[in-house]
Amino acid sequence: MNAMSEALLSIENLRVTFGSRKTQTEVLHGLDLQVGRGEAVGLVGESGSGKSVASLAVLGLLGNAGRISGGRIVVDGEDLSHASEARMRTLRGGRISMIFQDPATALNPAFTIGAQLADVIRAHRPLRGHAIRDEVHAVLARVGFKDLRATERAYPHELSGGMKQRAMIAAAIVCEPALLLA
Repeated sequence: MNAMSEALLSIENLRVTFGSRKTQTEVLHGLDLQVGRGEAVGLVGESGSGKSVASLAVLGLLGNAGRISGGRIVVDGEDLSHASEARMRTLRGGRISMIFQDPATALNPAFTIGAQLADVIRAHRPLRGHAIRDEVHAVLARVGFKDLRATERAYPHELSGGMKQRAMIAAAIVCEPALLLA
């Protein structure tokens, strides 16, 4: 893919730094990557090589200690390299979503699976009332759950590891994001 405008995701010379004001460590050194619409791209590397950091940078989730120290991240023509947290909140879950490695920490233990999916839908889609519940059931069925009502009412600790993973995948795809990171 040659032109950046053709890419759904374009990462150019991305550099990510972690640390305090006194001590900075660059953990990602000049990543270049393009992903086209409908394309699946695998980022391969050793543990600690920066795969997760790159995904977190795209989502604007580097935390207080991390920052993009160079390069650009462009999603669907919009430069997100230094986008505000408010802007990133509107994009996360809607246009960009991620399936995190550990479903146990990605799901909120205080809320049911149905409530968590409904929150994502309310934040990014114009559905209300019974339409939200119907969409929750549809996405749970899509990821392989059979007893939709029981799953909707379950808390994460009541699910097996594989079921938590499927619930997290449901949360990531419920708004049909243009870009899905895993």
